[in-house]
Amino acid sequence: MLENMSRGMYEEGKVSLRLKIDYKYVNPTMRDPVAYRIKYTPHPHAKDKWCIYPMYDFTHGICENISSFSLYPSQNHFIIWLFL
Repeated sequence: MLENMSRGMYEEGKVSLRLKIDYKYVNPTMRDPVAYRIKYTPHPHAKDKWCIYPMYDFTHGICENISSFSLYPSQNHFIIWLFL
């Protein structure tokens, strides 16, 4: 599906890629959150090469983990779910 999304085979707003997380997870907002969406808007650097973009919550957790810096480390459940 991600490959088809990157090829522009879907209309904007029609599909998204969700993370499959256990429904018993303690934080209910983390149950199948959206990770990527389609947006047909030219990027300032990549121009129209890409049409799929990660959602802020998904990207933010990855960036915080890479940089080893977080303003709210105990509240970022994406970091916990992705890297632990």
